[in-house]
Amino acid sequence: MAYGDALTMRYGSMKNQQDHSGLPQLIKSTMKNQADAGAVDQLKAILAEKSAISYGAKIGKPEAAARLSKCSTRFYQWAELMLQSPA
Repeated sequence: MAYGDALTMRYGSMKNQQDHSGLPQLIKSTMKNQADAGAVDQLKAILAEKSAISYGAKIGKPEAAARLSKCSTRFYQWAELMLQSPA
């Protein structure tokens, strides 16, 4: 979520002010054609799993943790690349 906020601040001078579920759309709207659909999908998967575990009756499982780790790594790598490139 912090990387998502950093991207929207860098590319759109705005920070997500609503619940985290709106962050992927804000990234798309602020980054326009520079928003990578696959990376945004990774963020959506992270947020969906986080919500299910944090607010639901779902108990985290090792397989889900491994999936989240992979999604997080992919999103982080893309975000780092975008934060280091010229806006």
